[in-house]
Amino acid sequence: MTHSQSYANLSLPIITFGNPVDPYMSISKFNSANYSYIKGYEKSDTITSAESVQWEDDLMIISGDHSKSTHEKNTANSNYVNLSMSELENIVVGFINATNPQALMIDIRGISQIEFTNMISTIRSFHGKQDLFLIAVKDVDDNSIAEELYAAGVSEVCSYIESSDTVFIKLNQGANAIRTLKAYLDKKNQLEQIGCLAKIGHWELFHDSYEMLWTSNIEELLLLEKSNHSNLALFSQSLKSVDQSLLASSLADCVEQKKSFTVVFELESSYNPVRKVKISGSPGKDNDKGIAVIGYVQDISNHNPDENSVRQLLSRDPTTGLETQYLFNVRIQSVIDAARRSQKSFSIIKVEIDSIDDISKHLNEEQLRELHIQTSARLHSMVRSRDIVSLLGKGTFGVLLPEIKDSYSAAYVAHKLLEAFSHPVQLEDELIQVNILMGIAVYPEDGLNKSTLFRSANKALNKTAALNKQYAYCSNSINDEAIARVELRQALNNALENHEFSVYYQPKLSMTKNCISGFEALLRWNRPGYGMVSPDVFVPIAEETGLIHELGRWVLDTACHQAADWHRQGLSVCMAVNASAMQLNKDTFINEVKHALKVSGLAAEYLEIEVTESDSQTSTEILTTLGAFRDMGVKIAIDDFGTGYSAFSSLKHLPADTLKIDRAFLGGIPENKLDSNLLESIIKIAKILKLSIVMEGVETQEQADFVIDKGCDHIQGYFFGRPLPSDGASNVLKIEQQSAMGITIH
Repeated sequence: MTHSQSYANLSLPIITFGNPVDPYMSISKFNSANYSYIKGYEKSDTITSAESVQWEDDLMIISGDHSKSTHEKNTANSNYVNLSMSELENIVVGFINATNPQALMIDIRGISQIEFTNMISTIRSFHGKQDLFLIAVKDVDDNSIAEELYAAGVSEVCSYIESSDTVFIKLNQGANAIRTLKAYLDKKNQLEQIGCLAKIGHWELFHDSYEMLWTSNIEELLLLEKSNHSNLALFSQSLKSVDQSLLASSLADCVEQKKSFTVVFELESSYNPVRKVKISGSPGKDNDKGIAVIGYVQDISNHNPDENSVRQLLSRDPTTGLETQYLFNVRIQSVIDAARRSQKSFSIIKVEIDSIDDISKHLNEEQLRELHIQTSARLHSMVRSRDIVSLLGKGTFGVLLPEIKDSYSAAYVAHKLLEAFSHPVQLEDELIQVNILMGIAVYPEDGLNKSTLFRSANKALNKTAALNKQYAYCSNSINDEAIARVELRQALNNALENHEFSVYYQPKLSMTKNCISGFEALLRWNRPGYGMVSPDVFVPIAEETGLIHELGRWVLDTACHQAADWHRQGLSVCMAVNASAMQLNKDTFINEVKHALKVSGLAAEYLEIEVTESDSQTSTEILTTLGAFRDMGVKIAIDDFGTGYSAFSSLKHLPADTLKIDRAFLGGIPENKLDSNLLESIIKIAKILKLSIVMEGVETQEQADFVIDKGCDHIQGYFFGRPLPSDGASNVLKIEQQSAMGITIH
C-alpha cells in the first residue's frame, strides 16, 4: 500500500519540522503522500514573522539550528531554512494561527529538554490549543525521555528509525481523532446556537437509571434551577404532578415498546409568564446500549402555526382558556398505558349542558364564554386535584378520573357534579339554571382504547333520556347497580337526621355465672320503603363518605346511656361497642369516649371497645389509642379473631382483655376433627395469655356443648339470643333478674 493510496485524501493541515534528509522524512516521501513544503528560502534569508512565510497546502518542513551536521549536508538544498529556536517558535505559532492544524510532528533530536518543553508549552498555550495531536520523534536508544515527553504534552512518541508507514499511520490516526472531536464540538456548538435561536434543547436519557444529559438551554426552556446534576427528577420538576406522570409514562413506553412520543405541557412560575413547551422523545439506537431515549424540548409559546397545527399544538382553548380535547386525548392515552400496566380501572365522564343550543340563542358571545368558564370551574370544584376537566366542544366537557376504586365510584363523582349545579349561574345581570347530563365509560369494561371509550361515553350519554336520569353508564349491569348505590348513599346521608337508625343489643352469656354478662351494641338502619338494610351494605359506604365518625359517635353515646340506665335499675352488665380503624385513627376518638362516659354516668369498667384483629395491628396510633383506653379502665376486645392475621405472638403485645373467636371455626364442629382441634388449640393459647374468651356465632346445642367443654368463658349467638331493641333487651334482663337459676333465651 503506497502513501498516496492511504493518505492522499487527508486534507487536514499538518506541520512537520525536523531534518528533511532523514529517510522517512525526505522530500520525495512527503511528495509521494501528496504533501507539500516551504520553498524559496535560502539560509541567508531572514524570517522575522510568520506572515513572511508563504504556506503551500497542508505541510510545512522547517529545520532548526540544532543539527549542524544536517545543515552542512543541505546547504545546497533550496528548500532548507536555518532558524533559531525563537524564530522557529514564531513561525510555528503563526502557522497554527493561520491554518488551524490538527496534527504536528516534531523532531526533538538535538533539542535540549528546556528548549523542547518551552516549545510545547508555547504551542499548547497558544489560543488554548489543546485539540492538537503532537508526535515527537526521538532517538532510538533514548527510551527514558518518553515519560517526560508525555508529561510535557506530547500525544504520541515514535523513533526516527520507524518506517514511514508507521509514522504516517500515527499521524493520520491522531489527526482524524482530533478532526472527529472538533467536528463533534463544532456541531454541538452549532446545534446549541441554533437551539437557542429556535428555542429548542436536546436531551438524552440513559438505560437503567434516571440520569440524563442535556444542552445548556434546557434549564431556561423548562424553567429549571441551576444544578450540578442532570436527572429525570430535575428535568420534570417544573411540570404539574399529572404532567410528570404523563411524561414518565411516555418515557416508559418509549423504552419498553420503542414508541416515539410528543407531548405538550404548560409551565408556570412566579417570575415567568405561562410557557408552553413541546417535549418529544425517540428510542435510542440498538447499538448504543447506554442511551435509552433521545429527544428535544421546544418552546412553542409564541408559535403561530396554521389552523390544522393549532389543534395539535395548543392545549388550551384560545377563547375560554380551558384545556382542550387534544390534551385530554394525550392524557387519556397516558392513563390507559398506566392502567394496562397496573391492571387498574379508570373512568371517563362526558358532561353536556342540557339544551345548550337553546340556551346559546339567548346569550351573546361574552356570556357564552362565561358560561363555559363557570361550568368548568364548578366541575373542577367537585373533583380531586389529580382528575382532569377539559372543554371538548360547545357545551361539552370531559372529566377524566385516572384512579377509581371500582366501577361504581364514577357514579358517586357524577352525583357530586350534579350538586355543583344546584344553584343558577350568574351571567352578567342574568341568572341561568344550568342542568347537566353525563355519560360514564369505565376502563376496561367499556373499551381498551381512546376511541372505544369515547364511543361508550357517548352511548351512555344518549341513555340518559331513555332512563330519565341525569347520568348513565354504558354497561346496563353496572348502570342499575351504580344508580342503586348512589341512591343508597344519598339516603344514608339523610338517615341519621331522619332518625332512621337504631341500636340493637345482642346478649353475651357467662358460662361460669350462667347469666347474661353483657350486650354488644349493633347499629341497624330501617330505610323507609326498603326495610332493614344490612350493615355489610351500608357500613362500607359510611366509611367511604366519612359518615362513620358521626354514626360511631351516635352509637357510642346511645349504648352508654342505655347501659347506665340499666345500672340505675340494678341491672349491672357490660356494654360492648364496635370501633372501626377510621374511628381509632381519629385524634378526637379518645375524647369522644370520655365524653360519652361522663354524660351518661357509666363507669369506665362497664364499657368494652371491640376492634377487629386486623384493625388492632394497623398502626402504632391505634395501639396508642387502645393503650389509653386501658389506662382509663375501659376494656378492650379483639373481635373476629381468626379472620385476619391470626398471629398469637402479636396478642401478647396488644392491650387486650377479651378474645372473641370468629364463627368460622364452628363450621365443622364437632364432626370435623381438624376444626375441633384448631378451635381447642386457640382456646388453650388464649387461656395461657390470660384472655377472657368469647365464642361468636353459636347456633346449635352441639356447638354450645363443645365450646363450653373446652373452656370458653362466654358464648354469643342466635342459639342463646338474637340482637334485640332496647325494650326487648331490658325485658330479658328483668326476667333473668327474677330467676334465681338464670335463663336460656330463644
